[in-house]
Amino acid sequence: KERFAKFFPHLPVVDFSTIHSLAYEVVRRKLFDDGISFTLLEEADQSGNLSKKRILRELFEQKSNTKITEDQLEELITYISYVKNKMLPEAEWALPEVKVPKKVEILRAYEQFKREGTNQLLIDFDDMLVMANDIFTEHPEILKYYGRRYDYVLTDESQDTSAVQHAIIEKLVARHHNLCVVADEDQSIYSWRGADYTIILNFQKD
Repeated sequence: KERFAKFFPHLPVVDFSTIHSLAYEVVRRKLFDDGISFTLLEEADQSGNLSKKRILRELFEQKSNTKITEDQLEELITYISYVKNKMLPEAEWALPEVKVPKKVEILRAYEQFKREGTNQLLIDFDDMLVMANDIFTEHPEILKYYGRRYDYVLTDESQDTSAVQHAIIEKLVARHHNLCVVADEDQSIYSWRGADYTIILNFQKD
């Protein structure tokens, strides 16, 4: 953003954003309009605060009657991210090959806890994407607002786009189809968390 302003001071302002930041804006506005309070779950433990890792540790212990190792915890977090980014329905939650025991039970309990475990909704980073896509799907007036806000969209590092990210971008540019992607399928490195380089290979067809 700073480089753009420096090199092109005579051009209109461009909106630079990560897709998570954009999704968070969409979700935050909708929840505010609905009068729903929420808290963001951070990846790292924070003393005295709710955190994704702390919640998953406790749920694993409840379901397995043993403490989770750090490797298992990281694998569990990656599994949950994979499920969300791949947009897997609950019937397919067992499909990813993960060595953490009772992964589906834990994920199901985790989703329930985020909705009902406290006096406010809990949202993690993957939820932002899923919820933003759902909002665009279920509320055409919100999608129309964002679709008209951007006449042109460019995505970078697009070989690491996941299914849910692709769905968001697809909806965002549906009005004008002015989409440019910058990508190299040989540099895709996030398949373990749901990125799918074949999205880029199918770009022209889509």
